[in-house]
Amino acid sequence: MLLILLFVVLAIGLVSQIKEIKIIRDNRPFYQHYKRLIFGNYLCTISYTGLLFSFGLNILVYYQFLHESGMANLFINFGFFIFFAILITSKIWVIPKEITI
Repeated sequence: MLLILLFVVLAIGLVSQIKEIKIIRDNRPFYQHYKRLIFGNYLCTISYTGLLFSFGLNILVYYQFLHESGMANLFINFGFFIFFAILITSKIWVIPKEITI
């Protein structure tokens, strides 16, 4: 039950990230650091998508819908870690902290 809840939270995060990109693209002339802001948000969207995909594969392996091999599990977990690191990096360093309109 907790795994499904986490999957839903990641899906909601992805949808809100897509909405944020739409808002930024609609108000383009009003943002001072538009390119950095849009690049950071695209990076966040890609990493949310990768997190959701990797987490879904982890759930399928956990419930044995996919047959687990050591290498496949290693690559799935490594992918999850990489996408999580990209998400944190884009949220902390790429997207400007002060957004002036």
